[in-house]
Order: sequence, then C-alpha cells, then structure tokens
Amino acid sequence: MIFMSFMIFRTRPQAEGSSLARLNGWFRSVAGSLLSFEFVFLCYLFAGVIKGHAALAWLPVDFTLLVLALAAAAGIRTVAQRGAPPRDLTLLVICGVLLVFYADLSLLWSKGDVYAQDKAMRLSVLCLSALLGGALVSGREASRCRRFFWLSVGLSVVLAGEFLCLQRVDPRLTTEMMGADSIGLGRTFAFGFLVIAGSLLWGRSGKLATLLQLALAGILLVGLMQTGGRGPLLSGGAVFVLVLIRDLELGPGFFRVRRRLVWTGAGLGLFLVGLIGMGRSGILLRTLDRLEVLFSSGGGRSVQERIWFYQQAWSQWLQAPVFGHGLGSWPVLQGWPDFRAYPHNIILELLVELGLVGLLLFGLMVYLACRRLDVARLRRNPLLSLGVILTVAVFLNALVSGDLADNKILFGMIGLLAGLNREERSGTLSGALIATDGRS
Repeated sequence: MIFMSFMIFRTRPQAEGSSLARLNGWFRSVAGSLLSFEFVFLCYLFAGVIKGHAALAWLPVDFTLLVLALAAAAGIRTVAQRGAPPRDLTLLVICGVLLVFYADLSLLWSKGDVYAQDKAMRLSVLCLSALLGGALVSGREASRCRRFFWLSVGLSVVLAGEFLCLQRVDPRLTTEMMGADSIGLGRTFAFGFLVIAGSLLWGRSGKLATLLQLALAGILLVGLMQTGGRGPLLSGGAVFVLVLIRDLELGPGFFRVRRRLVWTGAGLGLFLVGLIGMGRSGILLRTLDRLEVLFSSGGGRSVQERIWFYQQAWSQWLQAPVFGHGLGSWPVLQGWPDFRAYPHNIILELLVELGLVGLLLFGLMVYLACRRLDVARLRRNPLLSLGVILTVAVFLNALVSGDLADNKILFGMIGLLAGLNREERSGTLSGALIATDGRS
C-alpha cells in the first residue's frame, strides 16, 4: 500500500518548499486514496477474494453488501456532481440493463428454480452495479483510473506478501488458508502484475520507482506460480502479445520493437526461467506442476471435464438457439439437482441459457466499449492501452471459469474501458499512466 500511495502521489503536483510540506502532501494523498470511491469499488470487485479473510471475520454483515452500499453512496454523489453521462456511456448502460432484464425475464421459461433465482439476483445487483461504477464514475476521469489501477497493485501485493509468508511457514498450505480459491487469488495477482508491466513499458518513472515496480512484479509472479491457478497465469501471458502489437513499429520490409519492451521482457523472462528452474530442482511451485499436467497427454481431469461441458453446452444450445433454455437452467439440463453449476465458459453459458438474444446484448456492450479502438490510439494513450490489456485478461479468464453472475470484474472492466475509450475531447483525458508534469 505504501508503494501504491507513492505512485499515486507522483501523479499530483509536488508541494514546493520544506520536506514537511511534501510529507504532508504524501499523507493527504494516502488518505484521499483510501477514502476514495475507487478503493471501495476495488474492494467490491474483488470481494470474493477478500471476504473470506480471517481479519474480516468480526464483520456483522456480508462484506460484499457492505462495500456495495458504500460504493453506491459514493458513486451516486459523484455522478450527481458531474451531471449526465456522455451518450456512449448511456448506451452502454442501456445495453447492460436490457441484458439483465432479459435474463430476469427468462426465468419464466427456465428449467431451474433455486439456482436460477439466486443467479438472477446476483446478475441484477452485483454485475450491473459493477458496470455502472466502471462506466459512470471511475472511467470518466483519468486520475480516477490511475488511482484504481494503483490501488489494485496495492491490494494484490498485500495479498501476495501474506500468502508467500504463510507458504514460507508451511509450504503445504494452500490458498484456502486465506479464505480464497486458487483462481480468485491468481486473478488478483495477475491483475496487479499487468498494471505494473504496463507502467514499466509505457509510464515515465525514475530509477527508484522502476526498481520498486520490478521487485513487486517479482513478488506477484512468484505468487502466481504458487497459487496453482493455471488460467490467470496463462491469460496474463497471452495478453503480452497485445503489448507487442502495440509497441511494434512497422516499416518497409522490417519491424522495430521499442527498447524498453525488450529489456522488460528479457528481465521478466529470465525471472520466469529462474522460477521454472526452482520447480525442476524440487522446490514446490503448484502452478508449474499443474501446467505440466495440462500439457501432458489428456490434460488432466479438470481439462477433460471442461471439454465435456463445452460439448454438452453446444448441443443444448442447438435445442433452443434463439431464446435459450432460461437463466440457471444448465445443471437441470445435465440431469443434476438444482444447484450452482455452469459450463465454465461465458459465451457458451450465454448461448445455452439466454440464446442468441443474450449473446447479442452482451456483444453490444463489448462493441460499445471497444468500437473506437485502433493501434494508433493505443500508442498515443497508455492508460487506454492498460485498460484494454486488463479487460482482455479478465475476459480470457471468463472463458474457462466462473459463471455469468460471478464475473462482476469483467462487467466493471467493460464499463471502465468504455469510459476510457469514449470520444476524446481536448483536456478530457491524459494518456500518461504515471504523470510527471503535475496534471491528473
């Protein structure tokens, strides 16, 4: 958290005069960040990872509902102060509301009951709130986006540090000791890691800040290798291709890559090779062990199970291709009891339960968030580039795990990306991920 606050403070005008004045400005920056909408919104999006922590056992109310209420109060106040949202963001919100309305309407023909109603409630409240918070509050100001991104680094580093310290005490301990599963904790580490990677490649940091970021990136990478979650690690690696495309300079018969990309990629690559060497030498790295199972013959039980899910989902979608079988109908279609179960792929889940209508509404949301993107704009705007990278990483995770109502992080990032990607006006957005000129 200290590093995160330092990076946020660097984006603000430095106080002139005595060291006491600068220290006072730093403390005000810390307090402002921890009391901001972005801090509560971040806790809300990652509540599934945080709420099971032993430090929150004393809370008399559900942690998710608590931070949702706080975020709603702060968000409504902010929207009221800023006035009506731009037309693009209004259209995005309308699409989100229509998707939720149609999902709730599908309960009329859904084969599910208990799970279907619970899923409709979570989709209507949790996912729609995430979309609204990202689009109407955080995504409308560059300073809020930076604050959100660096707060996510602080959260991921704190959790990774605690996790690795506990692993140091007993290597046999798993992510459950922190009240979270391996996928959720891995996603959190990967999110913070990608923010740091974007800052290293596209930000303007001094030597001390660069060294701190490299150290924290190493901590998060070690955490990713220890959680056992393969999806977060693979999705984080996959989006690095987008980084390469962004920084690729085409010419007649040749291409050129920015020097910073080469050095950063080489440093992280050597670090990863070192981790793999540790695993080969007998040091326990759960994610590496599970990756070996993934690429071995058969891919392991979980991979075979997902392939079967995908095959079932495809055949069942063909039975009701337009309107779907109704929200929460997946477990009943398999002949199972009415409990929480899903195909582990958000596209197939939409097709099976909401049909082409549901997929079209979700696709319109994604289209509205991305329709002005091009390589030239991404090169001009590092903050927008980071938003794209994070959204793609979260979406890739949604293709292999979690049900539709579980993916409030994806809805939040779609909203935030739409805010970053709206029609640019003079002075509206500053593209620098870490501003050094005193502008926010």
